[in-house]
Amino acid sequence: MNVSEKSYQSDEQLIELYLRTQNENYFKCLYNRHLYQVSRQCKGFCKNSETARDLSQEVFVKVHHQLYQFQGKSRFSSWLFQVTRNVCLDYLRREKSRMKNVESEFPKEALLELFEEEIMEKEEAPLQRLLSTLPLLEKEILMMKYGFEWPIEEIATFMEMSEGAIKMRLKRAKEKLKHERIF
Repeated sequence: MNVSEKSYQSDEQLIELYLRTQNENYFKCLYNRHLYQVSRQCKGFCKNSETARDLSQEVFVKVHHQLYQFQGKSRFSSWLFQVTRNVCLDYLRREKSRMKNVESEFPKEALLELFEEEIMEKEEAPLQRLLSTLPLLEKEILMMKYGFEWPIEEIATFMEMSEGAIKMRLKRAKEKLKHERIF
């Protein structure tokens, strides 16, 4: 099977072929197909492009090692979203712990100088700054609905919430952003 034929295979077919043959080209096809969405999701968590690239690579290494655990009960993209979310949350926990240690060692003025470049990057991205004001759950729901174009039913299943609750969270998040003239 050549590369163009692989691109017409579903994610689940590619996974099955990869697990059966261990041919890395099948995994590369999955990687290429989903890299952009994973990178966007990582960037939504960490706000830094370089860190998002590192986290994206960490996600695909984890997926590569755990692909045999994918059971096909949901779409691969849903499973991948959850793996990405877990990697990003682990990163945020590590950063929070690291920052507590750094804050105890350095005065706030020194920290501001150290992170001046990161602060400047945030100022160049007003949408990211506004989204960062939303609670994590609302930001994730917005990302699934508008970033990944998931239907409400799939978001509800993934988040283990009712469709009505998802719609209400979306409405509230959009109202908050509308107040800031984004929606």
